[in-house]
Amino acid sequence: MAENTKKTSRITKRVSRKIQTKTYENLEVTCEFSEEVEWSDMKERQEKLDRITKLLIVDFDRTLHKVMNELQVHPVRASASKEA
Repeated sequence: MAENTKKTSRITKRVSRKIQTKTYENLEVTCEFSEEVEWSDMKERQEKLDRITKLLIVDFDRTLHKVMNELQVHPVRASASKEA
């Protein structure tokens, strides 16, 4: 008789972005999410991983915009130089 046992995993995900704000100035924003999850099969584990990923992306987007607004910085657009 197979027992439906719950397994536990510590899941840590991190997203980071480095933005050039001036010629020799960069801003790096990093968000990390760590959570202990219980799961009984791989499908349930994957669903929980997907949920964590979605939460991390929403948090990162909000954090990035808030940091840029508070510091009043804007990314420098890359430009291509023309050759004569």
